[in-house]
Amino acid sequence: MEIVVVSGKGGTGKTFIASNLAFYLNTQVSPTVAVDADVEEPDLILALGGVKETVEVLSIGNATKVRIIEEKCTRCLKCFNNCRFKAITLLDGRPFVKEELCEGCMLCALLCPADAIEEYVKVIGRLYVVKARYGELNVVYGDLDVGERATGKLVFDVKEKARKITSNIKAKYIIVDSAAGIGCPVISSISGSDLTLIVVEPSITSITGAKRVLKIAKTLKSKPLVIINKYDLNLDLVEKIKEELDTEIIGYIPYDTGIVEAYTSMKPYLIYEDKGKAYNSLVKLLEDLVSTVI
Repeated sequence: MEIVVVSGKGGTGKTFIASNLAFYLNTQVSPTVAVDADVEEPDLILALGGVKETVEVLSIGNATKVRIIEEKCTRCLKCFNNCRFKAITLLDGRPFVKEELCEGCMLCALLCPADAIEEYVKVIGRLYVVKARYGELNVVYGDLDVGERATGKLVFDVKEKARKITSNIKAKYIIVDSAAGIGCPVISSISGSDLTLIVVEPSITSITGAKRVLKIAKTLKSKPLVIINKYDLNLDLVEKIKEELDTEIIGYIPYDTGIVEAYTSMKPYLIYEDKGKAYNSLVKLLEDLVSTVI
């Protein structure tokens, strides 16, 4: 079963839920694989204690780019005049491709009368398979190179790798910690999942983001459920969350500075020594998920 944890905005506690859910399932229920689908800022492994063992590192080269063969170029400038992404500029009258802007659509190559444009595949990041320090958890994550933009495709590759590991070790669950927001990596995270856990806090921006994520989950036919984190900070907005989202709420977690302390100590909150008032609520949420949902 593939469960993705999303939020619609940053700072709601998405990684807190994902890390503790993965840890709980792997240690108490059944073998589990965790996925960090935020390939620009992967931090799930930090919440699980850091890397205990690196199992595999793969270079990911899936961004198609083009380059101009200077000796063939006749400087007709058809490529420059027709590139809709403004990826081709002029350097001393010669067309030059800005690699970071090129989307690999190959229109320029089709228009070039001198056959002076060739395509190539660029390495845009790396995929890691590691063992977390706590819980003997298999964690898969991607790390996009600075300036690259193919986040959705890299997330797809990361999830495919996790599915292969799940099959190999006969794991029952995949827990995906998505990126914040509603962009391509989030859509790629939700795609193919069975269950979407939407973490929302009592703030207007969080509610707005959660509503957008909810639409994506429903469109992609992933069952949505809501978790309200830090619910006691604004009880009036909790009522608004119920009205605006109109989706089953499976847990209420109170604000607890111990959660932040556990995260900065690189420990899952479930095994953090100074447990606070959120502990019982978190355990109940996890137990309810296992007994009634998954």
